[in-house]
Amino acid sequence: RTVPQKMANATHHETSSRSDPSFLWFGITERMQESMCLFHYITQLPHQPMEHKRYKTCRPTAYWEDRHRRRVYGMEANSDVIIFRVANALLDARLEWMKRDAQAKKVDGRK
Repeated sequence: RTVPQKMANATHHETSSRSDPSFLWFGITERMQESMCLFHYITQLPHQPMEHKRYKTCRPTAYWEDRHRRRVYGMEANSDVIIFRVANALLDARLEWMKRDAQAKKVDGRK
């Protein structure tokens, strides 16, 4: 699969405009470094150092007790757990695409 052309050709204006409905991006908090790497690869915007406050050293659920986990995972069909799993699977697939694309560009001598 390829990344949509609109996304691949995004300009700084498009990606920084909160009112532009034609571009949507999200990152996964626990995987922010990978999320940002993919963002910069796709948009071809210059890499900016990530603000320290964006780094998370633990999952937001790290403080939960077992009873909290059982309750939430017991409601899985009605919770955001499914969305979280799908988002991680999408990120994994897009990172794999990025890896293969970068390798192909290297072999072809492209940037």
